[in-house]
Amino acid sequence: MGKKFEKDYELVQRVIEGDKKSWDALFFGKLKPYIEGMCAKAFLPEHREHFRESVMEAIYLIYSNLSKYRGEAKITSWCYFYILEAIRKEREKLKQSDKKVDIEHIVDNKNFATYEEEKIYKKFMVKKIEQSLSKLNKNYRKAIELHIIDGYTVSQIAEMEDVSVNTVKSWLKRGKKALKKILEGENGF
Repeated sequence: MGKKFEKDYELVQRVIEGDKKSWDALFFGKLKPYIEGMCAKAFLPEHREHFRESVMEAIYLIYSNLSKYRGEAKITSWCYFYILEAIRKEREKLKQSDKKVDIEHIVDNKNFATYEEEKIYKKFMVKKIEQSLSKLNKNYRKAIELHIIDGYTVSQIAEMEDVSVNTVKSWLKRGKKALKKILEGENGF
């Protein structure tokens, strides 16, 4: 344990021993703003419930694993993995509950005679887009899914994938171009 993180280590040890004031100091003083900040960046405003759930999951994971903290890093840095895991779990739930793709981001709006005609077309296009995405290079597909479908920013994707922002921009540009080509080829647009 380095001297630099000795205070964090001692605080965590008091929490493990059951000291309520230490938990308040750790949680409200250090972790809460960090956890909420990371989780807020991971979800769009309309997914407020998923944001709250990811915060709760992160707190649970951190608390459950506090005995593993050895004081070798800043407590917030140590928590980073657990927060990402909580976000990943909640984003997976979000994907499962909302498998729809907002196709207006990918295909142009068309004029339809009836609302039913539009619904059928959109359902068909969602299926086609999902199939077409699976044909893309994995980096292009991941960039498109994270950016267009999941709503992550280019800089968030760059951080997640540990690449430059320009690399992500390139993946998106090339991926959209390839996706358009696949869709045009299959559907004769």
